Amino acid sequence: MPIPTLPKDIVAVDSGDKTYMFYVNSKRKLSYLISPGSDGTGNYASKRIDIDSDDVEVSEKTQQVAAIAWVDANSVQQIRVYYVNEGGKLNEVCHSSNQDGWYQGSLGKKDTTQYLIVDGSSISATVARRYDNDQRVSYSLRVFASSVGGENDYGVPSISIFTFGYNAKGQATGQWAPSPISNSITKW
Repeated sequence: MPIPTLPKDIVAVDSGDKTYMFYVNSKRKLSYLISPGSDGTGNYASKRIDIDSDDVEVSEKTQQVAAIAWVDANSVQQIRVYYVNEGGKLNEVCHSSNQDGWYQGSLGKKDTTQYLIVDGSSISATVARRYDNDQRVSYSLRVFASSVGGENDYGVPSISIFTFGYNAKGQATGQWAPSPISNSITKW
């Protein structure tokens, strides 16, 4: 009988009155546990993320996930989960409290720029809340990973930050754009 194994990576966020813990299951499907209530305890329900009834499959070589959550200017609760797909490309799936189910985000979406990620790369994400001079809020989504071919001047694999912005009305303000952040690193 095979010995059960734990996920290689887990990440959790709070959204509304629930806690979501994301992971990749043993069949490489993007999955999560969701808490029964706001205190984060009790028996969590196990679910898989699917888009249009298709499970989201994750790369065999890069099973790290990252997630962020925030409440936008329209009081809509937002969740974003980042992963590397079976083709080795950085992707985003989204959940918004004003919509049913999960949907493909703009990062990794068909007919957009695709970003190949180094096998085994860690992934991390943040959402930064900013105010302009008129005190209007905007959000900057930031994903950190190592792109294929992204070596710095020292020949060391570089970490890049991939950024995407939203304005005060919750409208996208551009495309995902990578920028290396570890050019001065001589070794990890």
